[in-house]
Amino acid sequence: MLTRLLTRGLPLGGARWLSGAAAKTPALLDTEQEAMLLRVFRSAGPLSKRQLAEVLSKGGLAQNFPSKARIDRHIKHLKKQGTLVVHRTPGLPGKFAISPDEDSSRANSSP
Repeated sequence: MLTRLLTRGLPLGGARWLSGAAAKTPALLDTEQEAMLLRVFRSAGPLSKRQLAEVLSKGGLAQNFPSKARIDRHIKHLKKQGTLVVHRTPGLPGKFAISPDEDSSRANSSP
């Protein structure tokens, strides 16, 4: 009863926060971090996660990602959106790259 009274004015997800399940839900993804990852993929081409980590550290951008799990979460989100695709080469692990549709739509939208 108390939870119902407290959550009435809370936004969606407020009940989860009160019940303690908030620790299990992933943090919201930062769009600036995603934009940074996309810039790296656009300039460097297809990259594995290890190569991406190397590029970020060499470019001084690694401090923008507090953990490897954070990068993984962004990649998973971008794949789900269709922005990133996995390029598979026989005998080699897959590398992530900008989706051809996403790349051509950006090229067509720029003046």
